Amino acid sequence: MAKPKPTWADNTQVHAQVFTDLSNISQTPSLAGHPAVKDGTGFDVKRAYLGVDHQFNDIYSADLTVDLAPQDASQTFGGTSVNQGAEAIKFAYIQAAYAKEFVVQIGAEKTPWLSFADDFYGYRFIDKTVTDQNKLANSADWGVNAHGAVFGNLLEYSVSAEDGQGYKNPDRSKTMDFEGRADVNWNGFVAAIGGYDGKLGADIQAVPTLPIVRTATREDALVGYGDSRFRVGVEWFDAKNALTSGSLITGAKPDEEEGYSVTGTVSLTPRWAVFGRYDAVDPSKHIDPAERYTYYNFGINYEPVKVLDLALVYKHEDVSHALAGGYTDVTTTLAPAGGSGKFDEVGLYTQFKF
Repeated sequence: MAKPKPTWADNTQVHAQVFTDLSNISQTPSLAGHPAVKDGTGFDVKRAYLGVDHQFNDIYSADLTVDLAPQDASQTFGGTSVNQGAEAIKFAYIQAAYAKEFVVQIGAEKTPWLSFADDFYGYRFIDKTVTDQNKLANSADWGVNAHGAVFGNLLEYSVSAEDGQGYKNPDRSKTMDFEGRADVNWNGFVAAIGGYDGKLGADIQAVPTLPIVRTATREDALVGYGDSRFRVGVEWFDAKNALTSGSLITGAKPDEEEGYSVTGTVSLTPRWAVFGRYDAVDPSKHIDPAERYTYYNFGINYEPVKVLDLALVYKHEDVSHALAGGYTDVTTTLAPAGGSGKFDEVGLYTQFKF
């Protein structure tokens, strides 16, 4: 019997990832009427990705991944309001893997820092890592990326030239932004540094009335250790001219934001693990030095099969002395201008992927 002729499907894979939660949220003050407030009990689909990978030959491949994002409300990043409730292209790139030491991607691809921090944390389906949670970094952007591993896997690097406004808002500025990361891995120990420099896509002719478009910078660092039994890490960042309040790099005064995140996981069995995380952020070191933001979570995760995670989680976040306009995180406005607020959530979080 003759073999069937090869088709494009032979080297094509479909992949998907879905984040959901069934939880109860309590917020004080309630800020009734604010569209981002999610008080009460309910079921949310936090994220849904659907993608296709195709391998053309040993060197060239492509990826197209759609972000359905059905739950998130609008957010502000890079001075631009983005409706996260609409579908968007998360990844759309052509890849050339010339060697393990040198891989090039052109299009919309992972940014150097967040993909690394998310992988180390391991619980992205519960919440974003600290720079993403505080709208100081994008998980993907349009541009060119080069990455690889040298000296075996001892040293890894990733560098990108990006548009600066994230994958949901492909646009052009007078110059592109630059982001990079280098990390060392040895016997379970990891140490990484990263940096960002650019205008976040705001240096455009459409806004001639702006008195200045400042350069936004961010320095990142992470140290940690992980093996089959436990994982612990500390992430630190310092960001200039990128306020979460929305004034960002086009504000009348420069500002700076600094914070850290401590994460830990202990594997009780191959399927059960307990985990926790604590974030402390100074959101406005110069304009509102008294403002403070704190986040923590803890829970237990069960992995019945490799494609499914079920986590019982408690989360808390609070802000004191909020900047004018209120401190805005991914899911809710926590406090009125100049005031304080807190957010508590308990529920069952799930991740399904194949």
